[in-house]
Amino acid sequence: MSEDLQASVIWNHDFLRKPQLDINELQREDLQHFPAVLLQHADSPDRDGLQSLIQKKDVLDQQVEFESQQHQMLQKEVSSAKLSLEELRKEVVRDASKTERQKTQKAIRTLEYKWHRASVDLNVQVAKTRGLGEELQTLYNERTSFQQLCHRMNKELRDVRKKIREETTVCAAADHERVEVQSKMAVTQELAGEALTQTKAEILKLNRVIVLELERRDFMAMKSGGRAGPDSSCRITPRKFPTRTKQKMGDSGVASQDALTEAWEKIQAATGVEDLDVLVNDFIQNEQKIFEQNSFLNNQQAKVMALKESSSEIQAEIDSLRAEHEQQKEALSVSQKKTEEQWRRRGIPERVAQHSLHIPVEGAGDPGGRHDNAHKPPGADHQLPADRTGPPEVQETREKCHAFKEKTSRGLTRRFKLLRMEKTIIEGNLKHSNKLNLSFLDGDFDRDFSRMGSPAKRATPRRQEKQSSARGSGHEDESPLPPVQERLAYLRPSRELLEFYRQKIAQYDGENEDLLRMLEKHRSIIDDQHKLQWELRQREGEITELQNALSDMQVYLFQEREQSLRLYAENDRLKIRELEDRKKIQHLLGLVGPDAGEVTYFHREPPHKVTVTQKRSDSAAEDELNLRPTKIRPAASRKESNKRSKAADGESVDTLEKYKNDNQTLLLQVEALQAQLEEQTRLAKEQVEALLEDRKVKTEEAQAQQRRDQERIAALSDKLQRTQNLLHESTRDFLQLKFESRAHEKSWMAEKDGLLRKLDSCQQRPKKAGSAGPEPGRAWQPGGSTARLRPQPQREAEQMHREELKEELKQAQRLAEMYREQCIAMETELSQIREEGDVGREIFQERSEKMAKRLQVMTQRYEASEKRRVMEVEGFKTDLKQLRQKLKDVEKQLIKVTLNIGPDQDLAILHEVRQSNSRTKKLQEELMRLKAKIYGLENELRFT
Repeated sequence: MSEDLQASVIWNHDFLRKPQLDINELQREDLQHFPAVLLQHADSPDRDGLQSLIQKKDVLDQQVEFESQQHQMLQKEVSSAKLSLEELRKEVVRDASKTERQKTQKAIRTLEYKWHRASVDLNVQVAKTRGLGEELQTLYNERTSFQQLCHRMNKELRDVRKKIREETTVCAAADHERVEVQSKMAVTQELAGEALTQTKAEILKLNRVIVLELERRDFMAMKSGGRAGPDSSCRITPRKFPTRTKQKMGDSGVASQDALTEAWEKIQAATGVEDLDVLVNDFIQNEQKIFEQNSFLNNQQAKVMALKESSSEIQAEIDSLRAEHEQQKEALSVSQKKTEEQWRRRGIPERVAQHSLHIPVEGAGDPGGRHDNAHKPPGADHQLPADRTGPPEVQETREKCHAFKEKTSRGLTRRFKLLRMEKTIIEGNLKHSNKLNLSFLDGDFDRDFSRMGSPAKRATPRRQEKQSSARGSGHEDESPLPPVQERLAYLRPSRELLEFYRQKIAQYDGENEDLLRMLEKHRSIIDDQHKLQWELRQREGEITELQNALSDMQVYLFQEREQSLRLYAENDRLKIRELEDRKKIQHLLGLVGPDAGEVTYFHREPPHKVTVTQKRSDSAAEDELNLRPTKIRPAASRKESNKRSKAADGESVDTLEKYKNDNQTLLLQVEALQAQLEEQTRLAKEQVEALLEDRKVKTEEAQAQQRRDQERIAALSDKLQRTQNLLHESTRDFLQLKFESRAHEKSWMAEKDGLLRKLDSCQQRPKKAGSAGPEPGRAWQPGGSTARLRPQPQREAEQMHREELKEELKQAQRLAEMYREQCIAMETELSQIREEGDVGREIFQERSEKMAKRLQVMTQRYEASEKRRVMEVEGFKTDLKQLRQKLKDVEKQLIKVTLNIGPDQDLAILHEVRQSNSRTKKLQEELMRLKAKIYGLENELRFT
């Protein structure tokens, strides 16, 4: 029996020491781990929660220490019980018999069985406390992981908010730039319309100038061809070829205008909307340059008009000089006839007379001789000496004629040199501006100068005054030449002018391509903007979800804090009750003494007040006191009487101690309630602050969202108004252009009909002239030798006409090739644009599909995380419920254990213990030795 008891005691001490060692190791690990955690999370908002968990662990450690102390107290009580048992055994050995000895052994067995059962319950309770500690540690580990997750989520939330701010700033800047660009676009559209009208007017002016120049050239050609003879049948109508050139130039002008309108319509068809703000920035700059060049062109045209006026004045002077030359020539012919008659009378041959006079025989209207004479040197007429032939009157007249001719030729050459210099300067300026080519001035003055005849007399001052007065009074109406505007109307288009128009069309095509590229760029920018807005909305939705999750976590955190505070309050209440129960036990033990009738040992106090009723009658007390006869033990009766007197004296002391103990328990209750109140107030304050902060954040976000929505609505309304205005203006311009194009088509059809009628009439005129034939009975004249040369100018005119037709055919072929190349280039560009559009559409579709898949995956992840969080919360709740239920079950079991021990059983046990006193004495000695060993081992473990 002693060996079993010793083994059980050793097993209990080992079982109790293992949890103590585990607790010490956990304390050391916590002391090593908590400083690092506190340093890592010094600035964390959940530091109070960690401190509360640490305090909770300290409380649990204190509870474990208190249980160890309680175990020690139980061991002391067991030792005291063993001492009493030894005394009882001594008495039993002396007085009891063999039957009583068996009863004591049976009682000892029952007591050992109960003690063993109590130790087993204690072990079960220790295991449960260990499981609670492990669960607390797991909760603490999960708390740290949750805090890390919360920190990470806060960091991600800050990053997302920062990105949102950046994207909002970028979107605001983009909106501001878009508004500025739209305003600029409106201005540029107005400028573009003005520039377009101005360019159209300038093109029409240039067309009129070109037509006038072609008419002038044709008129000059007809004039030079008409001087070959007086026969009207050899003349060609001056408007036969100019009408064709005019029709061609009109078609070229229409083509340029159609190209411009086609480019404008193409831009509108490519955009799909009437908003061309961003696309016409470069076009505005080019149009400004064109406007400057047009102003420069207007200045140059003014200079050209001034030169034309000066040229008309010079032409008038040339005409006057020609008239004087004709008069001088008539006078010279009269004088020549007189000299010839004189020489005939004298018998000098005609050939010698002509050689001596050196006057060529000129036909009627032959310009070839004049042209050859005009290019002879001034001294070419002086081939014979002055004193060779002729009378002095003829020599004097000839010298005067040569002197006048030299003087006029010098003056005219100087004047034409100045005019050529001015012409070269103007041409250089016009070539630099690439606007107009004044090539019609080339050769005209040379041709006029070559057509001039050699005058015979110098103009008198009176004649010069008459000519100047005639010029001042409208000599142009009286002159046989047509006016300058009419001559310019018949001008043909030069190669430089056609090249200029080709360059202009190519420039407009390049500008069209640039505008289309800018349109695509603007479209890509709009797509990127829409994508950013969609991502921003998605991020805002994620932020709202994260904020809701954070608010939910805060709510759960406050609920857990409330639960922990309730547990702390329950723990404090249980501790106070434990102290009261211990004090009551000590007081009862002090009152009863070692021979008391009933002693109840509590391993751990129940959660509620448990009162053990001890019904002791006076007879039972007397029986207890009178266990031994008075005759045998008189000393024992004296001791009992002394004890009663001492108990009566100590009642007053016990009442004082009771009041003191009541005061202490009340003070502890007050302190616990104050601590609970402070924690509750702090928790309520934190909860209110968190709710206020959450409300403030939500109000700020709502205000910001409302402000953004208002700004967006205002911007969209402004944009809608601008688009409506642009649509109205564009439709009005389109209708105006359509009306103008129809009017132009009507005018062109009428002009075409008129030209066709003129062409038919011109084709019928040569037939009528050819059917008339030469006049019969015309006599031969001395100048009839030139009649055989009359068809030559007509053949030359036909040859020139053929060359012009060939040149026009070549130009038409070149234009057709150029337009064909342009059509091919536009078709290729259109195919490229379609391909790019298809590729962009496919890319956008792929991106949209990817984003939809990504959104689906994110929603699934979020739903899974939400389910996991809900399940974790439910798991925590179920764990807490299970722990509470286990705690209640343990408390119920303890209550049952304490209530099963009754007063009669204790009395029987005490009788049996008294009978087995000797055996318990040995057990007590063995227990003392074991305690000494245990204390030594504990001291060694504690100091090591």
